[in-house]
Amino acid sequence: MPVPSSGAISLNNFHTEAGGTSGTQCSINDSDIRGLISKSSGAQMGFNEWYGASSFTPPALGTHRISNTVNSIHSQYGTVMWHPSQAYISNWTNYGAYQYGAIDYMYLSASYGTHTGGSTTTNINYISMYLTSFSMSAPLGHPWYYNQSRTLFPEIQTTSSRMAITDNSNNLIWVADFSGNEISGLPSSIGTGSFYFNNGDCTPDGYAWSCPTKPLVLSLNQTYKIWFASS
Repeated sequence: MPVPSSGAISLNNFHTEAGGTSGTQCSINDSDIRGLISKSSGAQMGFNEWYGASSFTPPALGTHRISNTVNSIHSQYGTVMWHPSQAYISNWTNYGAYQYGAIDYMYLSASYGTHTGGSTTTNINYISMYLTSFSMSAPLGHPWYYNQSRTLFPEIQTTSSRMAITDNSNNLIWVADFSGNEISGLPSSIGTGSFYFNNGDCTPDGYAWSCPTKPLVLSLNQTYKIWFASS
């Protein structure tokens, strides 16, 4: 876990975040401890510089496929709806043998009763991409895998492929893969979710994530980007 961002911190906090064993010998000039704040050997340092320090290295974002702006938040449910008409149309193209597949809409929702009307933020804990075609497949390795060329984007190849959400400045705020499990070891500031694949005769196929423990906080009138990486 990252060094606390406020309150009392200790050299042991730095040591364990850098990969050391709690309670074992270390010094503030150890290279791994200095590395948390990118300091050179012998440089002047103060404990306050380690507030929030983390050894976490963000994964590669991959390919930017979708951009959208939160134009409205449902007053009761905290839901955000993104339709292709609000995004860069060229980024909604399917690939492979079934080019007529595309995103119908994205549904991002908060828990019922947790949202206050008029709020400018919402805590999203469910994400789903509903698709216009019944030909979509889950990625290779998923129990419902059928044909890799039927995934929505070429980056969605296996269960280790990732979807990431950033702000408009490319700062990572949420990342998850297609394995069905949350990604572990993330800083508390970065959300994640567990993937499942929607499939049914009466509804479009869709990629979905349930993320109740690490919600994604979206703000009204802010633009966000969605990225996909093959691994």
